[in-house]
Amino acid sequence: MKNPSDTTVSIILMIISGFSFVVMHSAAKFLSDQIHIFEITFLRCALVAVVLAPMIFKEGKSSLITKQPKFQIYRIITSSIAMLCFFYGLTLTTLAEVTALNLTVPIFTTLLAFLFK
Repeated sequence: MKNPSDTTVSIILMIISGFSFVVMHSAAKFLSDQIHIFEITFLRCALVAVVLAPMIFKEGKSSLITKQPKFQIYRIITSSIAMLCFFYGLTLTTLAEVTALNLTVPIFTTLLAFLFK
């Protein structure tokens, strides 16, 4: 059988990524009645750590070292706050509205990029 092209693999991975986000958001919305938002966020991060563990073990410690630790800490803090706000937003409104608002992220990122220039 012929090897798939890079474009085909990229398309397949994007479809899997989109499906995974739908499952994650739906599960967070469903579980938010029984589990606190901090726990949902922690479980999401723990799952990411499990998924990335083989790659980290393969690459070694060098994959975790950054040349700009201040920016990495800033990124961790802002990403954590954003994730908490996103999952909390899921508890307040419908999944469709949260998804629609989430699709505006590139617009706001572009408009606010001048602050970090």
